[in-house]
Amino acid sequence: YPGFLIILIARGNDFITPSGGILLEAGDTLLTLSDKVSLEQIQEKWFGVYQEETYWETLRPWAIGLLATALLLIGTGIWIWVLRKQINKHTVALKKSEEMYRLLVENATEGVLVSCGDKFVFANPRASEITGYPLDTLVGMQIAEVLHPEDRVFVLDRYQRRLSGQDVPANYVFRIVTRAREERWIHIRAVVINWDGQPATLDMFNDVTERRQAEEKIQL
Repeated sequence: YPGFLIILIARGNDFITPSGGILLEAGDTLLTLSDKVSLEQIQEKWFGVYQEETYWETLRPWAIGLLATALLLIGTGIWIWVLRKQINKHTVALKKSEEMYRLLVENATEGVLVSCGDKFVFANPRASEITGYPLDTLVGMQIAEVLHPEDRVFVLDRYQRRLSGQDVPANYVFRIVTRAREERWIHIRAVVINWDGQPATLDMFNDVTERRQAEEKIQL
């Protein structure tokens, strides 16, 4: 048969298959085998029932692949949706926290400054009131500009040592010079923070001029 090698073993007057089954009995001819016995009949007698590959069996590998791809895409979509939901939740919480902190700072009874490098990079309204400088002027000013000349070296030294990680007092009193050129005493509490990737200090202070003057009078 074209494309197949059929092995026949003679036993007596019969031709048998290698498994021992009778393929052609005595009296059959090779002409009958080649002309009238179909491939299906030969395979059915030699190998068992002949089954053609169905349409589903042909498409099954493709269907399994498509199903796996679809499940992967669905799973990825669900994961991205959950991730975005979590990010949005944390973003909203962060914005709410920042807004609450901003309101607290802006309405604080203490002056608040952030010192970074040699300048002020943040100031709240109370800091503007104490120093006499408008907010848009105070932010960006050199730190040394508001310090009293006699206290300037002392204050800047502590500031630099604090930024470098040295242990220096966080609370102390020194003098500033306001925009109106008035000498004012302030009590400051400073802590090191990170500001846009740079070391900085968060400075919270109160005007204690009246208290300081009262203490000096008592000492006299």
